Amino acid sequence: LTTAAAVNPYHFEGTKTIAFEIAEDLGWNTPAWVIMPAGGAGLSAAVWKGFLEMMEAGIITELPRILSVQAEGCAPLVRAFKEHKNKIERWEKPSTLAKAISVPYPLDGELALRAIRDSGGSAISVSDGEMVNAARDMARLEGIFAEPTGAASVAGLSKALKEGIVS
Repeated sequence: LTTAAAVNPYHFEGTKTIAFEIAEDLGWNTPAWVIMPAGGAGLSAAVWKGFLEMMEAGIITELPRILSVQAEGCAPLVRAFKEHKNKIERWEKPSTLAKAISVPYPLDGELALRAIRDSGGSAISVSDGEMVNAARDMARLEGIFAEPTGAASVAGLSKALKEGIVS
């Protein structure tokens, strides 16, 4: 069963509620950035949809930027973003420890590209080593044991800070 919006539009309706939960937890404010891993890329697009709907309803007054994070060994969304393309090209021979985001052709990639661009956001790839280091830091500092995909966002934030994408 695919959860891609083109095949199952109801999936986005559930996933967009992540944006509602973020805003509610922040007293109906929004963070400057929402950083998330991207495999099939539906998460990035659906969360953006949630923020747009809250803005349209007058629940929030500002929109966050979207930062999508992929593994360097399988980063078709990042490649399309950096090359200023509107279409995703298949990633040949994916190679990463982060199996959950090792998606050679993200079916929701074009929707995610639009979300990233419309939000003024970005897309970044991280190495397996960066994800492992982030997982180690999460365990040591927060008591959270994460597999590589679960640590991708933290690794992406660290790299985005170093590259000046996020301040």
